[in-house]
Amino acid sequence: VPEAVAGAMATGPLPEAAGRTGEQATALRAQLLYEDHIEVQLHCWRERLWVRISAQIYNEMSDIDALGNAVTRRLAGR
Repeated sequence: VPEAVAGAMATGPLPEAAGRTGEQATALRAQLLYEDHIEVQLHCWRERLWVRISAQIYNEMSDIDALGNAVTRRLAGR
C-alpha cells in the first residue's frame, strides 16, 4: 500500500485450527498473555479467529515473531 495510507495496526486471520468461537479466542488470548507474556487483541468474526497487531514504537519485529512462534507452537498441539 502507499505509505500515505499505511497504519500502525493490522488485523489478520489466524489459521482455521486456532478456533471458530469467541470462547476459543478468549482462551487463546489468555494463554498468550499468562503463559507467553504476549498481550494481543484476539476476536472471532465469521467463525474465524483474528489477531490485531500493533507496530508502535514500543514494539519490535521480534515481538511479532514471538507472537507467531507462540501461536504456531500452540496450534501444533491440536
